[in-house]
Amino acid sequence: MYCKKKYIIVVVVCLWLVFLPNNFYLMTDLFHLSLLTPYDEVTLLISKDLMNWIKLFLILLAVMPSTILGCWSIDKIARILVEKLTIGVYPALLIACLLFTDSIGIYIGRFTRLNSTDIFVRHNQALQKIFADFEDIDNRSIVLLLLLYLFLCGIMIGYQLIKQLLYKNWEESVKSNGCTHSRRQSSHK
Repeated sequence: MYCKKKYIIVVVVCLWLVFLPNNFYLMTDLFHLSLLTPYDEVTLLISKDLMNWIKLFLILLAVMPSTILGCWSIDKIARILVEKLTIGVYPALLIACLLFTDSIGIYIGRFTRLNSTDIFVRHNQALQKIFADFEDIDNRSIVLLLLLYLFLCGIMIGYQLIKQLLYKNWEESVKSNGCTHSRRQSSHK
């Protein structure tokens, strides 16, 4: 029974890993903002053109929640893998590895123009295309992959800092309201 549960966790995590880059891939859509003309031609200040503002907000409305959910899911999956599968690594190391695979996935999606579903729908062609692209990888692409990875690490560090700050504020709020039952106590029961 326990072995079967581990197997299910591994299968679910592998499926999750295939679709994970989609969360952060949306950040590369911010390049589309370059198509906007945000500056007034006369004053050279940012214009009040409502369509530009609406387009900006629509893109950010997709990118921000997707990025936050991506960080949350990486954090959650890393903790599940460490706790449930009792693999002997720290969650931070596992998160770093997941972010690296994620940066490869973003690169594949943006430059190889493959989608996560291609692995299931046309897996032979997708794998051939991936191997062909990485067989001829140049220095610029390697640097770009590393920059993507460092950028994702920065976002994840920011997420972790905000999470800790919110948790600290929550703990202080519980103490100041005279509650003796904290989240940590309830999670250990």
